[in-house]
Amino acid sequence: MKNKQRTDTLVIGFALFSMFFGAGNVIFPPYLGLQAGPQWVIAFGSYFIMDIGLAMVGVLAVVKCSTAEELLKPLGKVVSVVFFSVLTLCLGPMFAVPRTAATTYEMGFLGTPLDIGPRIFAVIFFVIVFLLSIRESAVVDIVGKVLTPVLLIGLVILIVKGVVSPLGSIVEEPKVDNIISYGVESGYQAMDAMGSLLLTLVIVSSAMQKGYTDEKSRSKVVAAAALIAGGIMFLVYLGLTYLGATVSGTYDLSITRVNLVISIVHGLLGGGGRVIIAIVIAMACLTTAIALISSASTFFASLIKKKGSYEVLVTVFCIFSCITSTMGVESILNFAAPILGIIYPPVLTLIIMGFLPRTDKVFMATRFAFAGALIASIIETAGSNLTVIPALANMGINWIVPAFILGLIGFFIPIRKNTN
Repeated sequence: MKNKQRTDTLVIGFALFSMFFGAGNVIFPPYLGLQAGPQWVIAFGSYFIMDIGLAMVGVLAVVKCSTAEELLKPLGKVVSVVFFSVLTLCLGPMFAVPRTAATTYEMGFLGTPLDIGPRIFAVIFFVIVFLLSIRESAVVDIVGKVLTPVLLIGLVILIVKGVVSPLGSIVEEPKVDNIISYGVESGYQAMDAMGSLLLTLVIVSSAMQKGYTDEKSRSKVVAAAALIAGGIMFLVYLGLTYLGATVSGTYDLSITRVNLVISIVHGLLGGGGRVIIAIVIAMACLTTAIALISSASTFFASLIKKKGSYEVLVTVFCIFSCITSTMGVESILNFAAPILGIIYPPVLTLIIMGFLPRTDKVFMATRFAFAGALIASIIETAGSNLTVIPALANMGINWIVPAFILGLIGFFIPIRKNTN
């Protein structure tokens, strides 16, 4: 039994890593290293905390509350459904999934003899996603047992070569003034903390199908899997950020994120490196796309509660994502940035509050803190300055102050008991 649990934990942990390690996680760390130069470790730390660190906390928060719906329960039924629907669409067909296809095409195929054009490539990519997502119960095993090993081998080859034979010397000064805020912003753009609320649906479902039906055993397996996934991602992101720092003397910030990664791969592995990066990126993006399409379809199917709705939703989301992906990586990133800037702070607030006792007072505090984070993020995204504590402003997390103040007010608001 222990061997089975150990094996299941590893499979789920590998699957969780692959689900999180998608398009953004390939292109953001190297560019952050390029920006930071000698401060690349600090940049990596802020990125990791705001991205995967909080994503793993999000997984644990969902497991603690049993479901993502329970985590959002303090908001009330209508608000929680609307907010989670918006969140799911952003992580699904609107931004994250189309970005996986666009990144795979631009980094692995654009300008090569295999370049078949973005439209034809998108069709092929999403046919594969559709075929691997349509069997809901098989998603985690496909990702954890088959795709992850290929992905990890490619990443290890790239990072080890870059550490043993660096492409250049790290510049003496960073290329940006406030590297921590850039790390925070990159963490937002990667969308992994948001994704934790959605992807945990697939992970928990897989754990239950493997026989972990009681809450204690299920929580233990998923928590251990989260630690495995987080540990792998820590090492991978650390390596990728370092690779970016080693070319800080070669490139300036006018280079795009995609072209930076292509240049690093070509410099380290030569012409054949493009083939390796094409495989790595394809595996990374396929695993993420499969997980997100499956999770989004599972969530909306649970709302519709109609037989066969999962399969229909997988089809619709794949078609929509296919069309959107032809916009290109930079266009998708630019379009997504302000929306993610609004959504991310309230998501992080919910994750943090999810670890507190599930009492009426905490529910009221959560509702007010959520409102504070949402209002602050909307005002800041619109261009206004809410600086109260300069240190928090420099880190790009101004919203914490209004969220905390309103949360405290909500906690002390008297709650009327229904005596009827």
